[in-house]
Amino acid sequence: SPQDKKAVFFIVVLPALRVPGNWTPVLNVTVVSVLGMALMFLPGVDLLSWNDFQRDVSWNIVLMMGAVISLGDVVSRTGGTAFIAEFFLNSGVDRLNPYLVLLLMGAFAYYLHTVLPVGPAIMALFYLPMMGVCQAAGISVAIPTLMLSFILSGNYLLPVNPNLMITYSTGYYSPKDVFLSGIVP
Repeated sequence: SPQDKKAVFFIVVLPALRVPGNWTPVLNVTVVSVLGMALMFLPGVDLLSWNDFQRDVSWNIVLMMGAVISLGDVVSRTGGTAFIAEFFLNSGVDRLNPYLVLLLMGAFAYYLHTVLPVGPAIMALFYLPMMGVCQAAGISVAIPTLMLSFILSGNYLLPVNPNLMITYSTGYYSPKDVFLSGIVP
């Protein structure tokens, strides 16, 4: 249908526009997201209406997501990510088997993402140290990339992940359901 085609367009174009945001500040995630949402309200596009938006999106979720993203940005900009990475790497893990180090770092990233679900900040915190471990051990640097991609794309122990917050507001599942489904990953 025309609505489906419009939705697919936004699903493809908005993430594609976020990629150049790494080099062009005007296309950062916030600008692209707000612009995309505004375009969805335009007459002729009609993917969103204000009444639907107010009814379906809880302001608690919007405020919580803003707070979590802001906290992650503060931790990153104040050097907190570098401090945590150095603390972890200087704890003696460099004397362990590199695969065990990657496993420990992945587990710690998962735990951190559970309580502070800010993917970009956690990626900045863990990727370079994990890549360093891999390079020193002669392991492909694709391994930490894939590990962190899986870890940061889904974390289901607490309903504080932005994806979970949006779907949780529908009332389809409970916090207990979220926790039980998150044990296996």
